[in-house]
Amino acid sequence: MAKANRKGRNDGAKHVRLYWWLLDSAAYRHLSCYGRALLIEFIYRHTGGNNGSVIMSVREAADRLGVAFNTALKALAELQDKGFIRMAKAGSFSLKRRHATEWTLTMFAVGDIKPTKDFMNWNPPEKAKHGLTS
Repeated sequence: MAKANRKGRNDGAKHVRLYWWLLDSAAYRHLSCYGRALLIEFIYRHTGGNNGSVIMSVREAADRLGVAFNTALKALAELQDKGFIRMAKAGSFSLKRRHATEWTLTMFAVGDIKPTKDFMNWNPPEKAKHGLTS
């Protein structure tokens, strides 16, 4: 653990930052609680230099969230559909090769490429705008 400074704060402590513009976006406000929790797990795995290769399998997502496989699968699909994540490299599972899917978080830059923030362009379906979700 990092040593506290004179004010009692840990200057180098790791944290997950959720910006106001993210929390105010329509896409975030329409995420399920599982989608929101999984987004935090993705941001947790982002180290600043690994965007485009943030690793998360459906099984890992289920374990991190403490939910069933299908629930984690739905949360991943929800994050993709709303533009928070994009698949960079599909995972595979075989006797010769096993690796989890690698993801890009659209809110962060990938190398010199600026963040696309695809989720900021997401709009709810017409029914959901009026509070009539199905």
